[in-house]
Amino acid sequence: MVRIIVLFFVLFTCVQINIQSQDTLNCEKVFRYYDDLLSDKLIFIWETPPSLKKCSNKIIEYLNKEISQLGLETIMVNMIIDTAGTPRCFRINQQLKLETKRVIIDKLKQLKFNPALQREKPVESIYTLKF
Repeated sequence: MVRIIVLFFVLFTCVQINIQSQDTLNCEKVFRYYDDLLSDKLIFIWETPPSLKKCSNKIIEYLNKEISQLGLETIMVNMIIDTAGTPRCFRINQQLKLETKRVIIDKLKQLKFNPALQREKPVESIYTLKF
């Protein structure tokens, strides 16, 4: 019985690691796509760009406060916003401790967006926040 439980645990852990690495690879692929598409150009590729919902203002205020306490001048965060308006991939353009990144990303996951629209249909997009 113990062997079965251990085997189940090992298999579950392997599946979780595989899922996480696939998600990370997908995020890197999507960020590369947007980096190539946008380069250094300031262009809009959606009829309606994504926008932050008002219910997310408290989270933004919290993040601004926490980041200012770190003594950093600016932190740029790129996020991939899915068609439901949920941020799913994050790229922080600043060297931070892993724990600090984890706290910031946990808060960013709580943000709510109006998704970008193309021909009145929600589409995936990239969004940049500056703290």
